[in-house]
Amino acid sequence: MKTCRTCNHPKPPDAYRGTRSMCLECEHARKRAWYAAQDVKPHQREEVQAYYRNWYASNAESVKARAVTWTKANPDKRRYVCRENMARQRQKLNDAYVRRMLAASIGLKAEAIPQSLVDAQRELLKIKRHLREHSI
Repeated sequence: MKTCRTCNHPKPPDAYRGTRSMCLECEHARKRAWYAAQDVKPHQREEVQAYYRNWYASNAESVKARAVTWTKANPDKRRYVCRENMARQRQKLNDAYVRRMLAASIGLKAEAIPQSLVDAQRELLKIKRHLREHSI
C-alpha cells in the first residue's frame, strides 16, 4: 500500500502511475480543475490549431488511408458514427445539413446553393419544428 500525497488515503500500487506520489484519482481531478480554469482551451489556441493544420497537410494521405482502412474494418461502427453525426447536424440545423437537404430537393450541388437561401430554409425549418412541437 502506498499513501497519496494529496488525499492521504492508502491505495494499492496500481492506483498510481509509475512512481508518482499522487494517485490517479487525484491526478485526474487536478487535470480537470486546471482544464476548467483555462479561458482558452489548449485545443483552441491558434498556435496549436496551426500546428495541426500543418501536420494534417503533410500527412493527409496517410490519415485518409487509415480512415478508409478503419471504415472497411468497422462498418457497423462507421454507420453508427454517421447516424450520430447526422442526428447532431439535424438537431442544430447547421449549414451542411440544410445545404444537403436543399440540394437533394432542388437537384443542385450543395456548394451551388447561396448562403441566403440556406439561412431562409433554416428559419423555415425552425418554424415548422415549433409548430409541430406546440400544436395539439
